[in-house]
Amino acid sequence: MESTNNRLDKVKEEIRKRLEELNNQENLLKKKAKNAHKKLTKLKMFMKEIEEGVSQVRLREIVKELSINVRVGFPFTTLARFLVMKQLKNQIEEIEYRIKEISEKLKILEEEKKTANICPECKGLGSRTEIRYVREDGFVTPVTIHKECSLCQGKGRIEL
Repeated sequence: MESTNNRLDKVKEEIRKRLEELNNQENLLKKKAKNAHKKLTKLKMFMKEIEEGVSQVRLREIVKELSINVRVGFPFTTLARFLVMKQLKNQIEEIEYRIKEISEKLKILEEEKKTANICPECKGLGSRTEIRYVREDGFVTPVTIHKECSLCQGKGRIEL
């Protein structure tokens, strides 16, 4: 049987790896959120410009930058503005939804990070319960015994 110190070292290493993995996922999600916020700001700026009225030249620049397939020019200027605004609204809604999803994933990661070092042997209770059966006078009686967890020394968490 493995010694408690060897088991503890293995569990600590598993916890470190899991925390590192969670931190990497968190950093990736934060980077995605930052990029989404940048794009959202840009789209809202374009939306404001178009609402305030932009020239055909500027509208063409916006259409080109957003890679929208809309013809800008007389007599389609008003229609082009409408179509670009509609595309912008759709893109803004999509990005806001993505940002919301990322925020939810970040909350889940935070919760996972909080519980990553819970002792796998006692599941965070700090003790293990054993049931022993005592036979006396022809009766079998279950007796519950609580023992301090040998892996976490009763703390319920593994200290790194």
